Amino acid sequence: LKIRRAAMFCGAPPPRLEPTQMVDAEIDALHGVFTSGVTRTREWRHQQLSGLASMIDTHKADFVAALNTDLGRSEGDAIIGDLALARKAVTVALGELPAMLRKKYTSSPAILAPAASYVVQEPLGIALIITPFNYPLNQVVTPLAEAFAAGCVAVVKPSELCAAVSALLAQLLPQFCAGALVRAGGGEMGARLLTRAWGAIFFAGSNAVGRSVALAAALTGAKLTLQLGGRNPVVIDDTCNMAQAARRIMFAKTLNCGATCVAPNHAYVTRDATDAFVAALKDAVREMYGETPMKSAAYSRVVDDGTAARLWNMLEEAHGGTIVLGGQVDVAGRNVAPTVVLNPSASSRLIATEVLGPVLSVVQVESVSDALALVQAQCDAHAPLAAYLFTTNNELVDEFTRRVRSASLVVNDVGCQLYNHALPFGGVGHSGVGAVNGSAQFASAFSHERAVMTRPGGGSARGGMLESALRFPPFTKNQLWLMWQTLPRVFQVPSTY
Repeated sequence: LKIRRAAMFCGAPPPRLEPTQMVDAEIDALHGVFTSGVTRTREWRHQQLSGLASMIDTHKADFVAALNTDLGRSEGDAIIGDLALARKAVTVALGELPAMLRKKYTSSPAILAPAASYVVQEPLGIALIITPFNYPLNQVVTPLAEAFAAGCVAVVKPSELCAAVSALLAQLLPQFCAGALVRAGGGEMGARLLTRAWGAIFFAGSNAVGRSVALAAALTGAKLTLQLGGRNPVVIDDTCNMAQAARRIMFAKTLNCGATCVAPNHAYVTRDATDAFVAALKDAVREMYGETPMKSAAYSRVVDDGTAARLWNMLEEAHGGTIVLGGQVDVAGRNVAPTVVLNPSASSRLIATEVLGPVLSVVQVESVSDALALVQAQCDAHAPLAAYLFTTNNELVDEFTRRVRSASLVVNDVGCQLYNHALPFGGVGHSGVGAVNGSAQFASAFSHERAVMTRPGGGSARGGMLESALRFPPFTKNQLWLMWQTLPRVFQVPSTY
C-alpha cells in the first residue's frame, strides 16, 4: 500500500507486483508494524486479543458451517473441538496480559549490592504460524493469541485441506486484527514462507514436514515450537471402571472422526478383561451414535477421500487382527465407521503408525506389567504426545508416571488435558519441542525472558567494599583466599536499587 500511494503521488503508474512479491511486500509491511514499537504497548495487545474474541463471537455460525464443509464436522464436534477451545485461549491470553507486561524482580548477589535484577518478557518480532487440518480454527487462534499477548505480529498459513475455514480466516482476521496476515496455500507457500527470517515459528503437523521446518528455523535462528504426531498408548487395568473407560476412550477416538493428535492409538488390556472391555466399547459407540453411527448427525467425517482410502487400506491389509466393531468405509463420502480391531500384529500399520482416524486397536496381554513394559519400550523409542492409564491403583499410577516417557500423561480419562489451559501443551522428543498454554510459561513460544540488572552509576570507581576487595586485579594471596571462601557462598539479597 505504501508503494502504491507513493507512485500515485508522483504521478507514476502503480508497479505491477508478482504474487510472491506481493506476499513479501505485505509481510514486510507487517514487520514494520512491529518495528514501530506499537506492539509493545498494552493497548495494542488488548486490541488484537479483543478482536480475536469478537471474530469468534460474531461469526460462530460461519465457522460451524465452514468446519462442516471442510470436515463434515457436526456442530457438537465444532464447538467442543474448535470454537470453545479457541475462545477460551483468547480469554486466558487476556487474563495473562498484565503478567506479560510486568517486570519480574529477582534477588541479586550481595557482592553487587545495591542492584536491581529482573526479567522482562520481550516479543520475538514477527512470527510464522503453520497449522494442520484437523482443528483449523483452534490451532490458529491458540498460538495467535499467545503471539499477540507477547507483543508479536504473525503470519498464519492454515492447511490447504480446509479451504472453507482458510478462506473465512483470510476474510475475517484483517477486519478484526491489524497484527496478522493469512496466507493460504499448499506446500509451495509453506516452503516460500520458510525462506524468510522469523522471530518465532510455530508448526503443528506431521513429523516429515516438521523436520523441514526445524531446519529452516535453525538456519535463521528462529525460536521453534513443534507439535508433531505420535502413537498414544492406553493401558487398561482390571481395577478400572470398564464402562467409564470405554466411553471416554471412544469419545476421544471418534471426536473429529479420530483426527486428534492426542487421541488414543491403541489400548492394552489383560486377557481376563478383554471381553468386558470390548463389550463396553460397543455399548459406548451405540449410546453416542446409535446403531448406525455412519448415519448419525453427531458423527463427523474424515478430511478427504484420500484419508478414507488410507484407513480402508489399513483395515483391508493383512494386519493379523479381528474387526470386532465397525470396519465399514465409504471412501467417496469420507465416512469411516467407529472401528475396533482386536489383536492386530505389532508390525501392522494399525499399531506401528499413527492412525489418525476412528480405528482403535485393542491388544491382549497377560498382565498389566506386560502392558507397562510394552508401553515403556514404545515411549522410550518415540515419546508420544500423550499416554493414558485407567486404574484405581495408586501404586500403578506412580509406576506408570515414573517409567513412561510422554509429553503429557492422563489417568482415568483421555484428551481432557487440552481443556486445561493452565497446563502446557506440546511435544517432547519425537512428538515435538516447546509448548503453548501453561500458566508458568505462558507465551514462551513467542517471547524471550530478558535478564536485566541495573546498578547505580555514582560513587567510588571501585564500587562497594566487597566488590572492591574481590573483583578487580591485581589480587593478593589473601584476596584470592577470601575470593574462594566467599564467592561460592555469597548470599542473595532483594533488589534494592
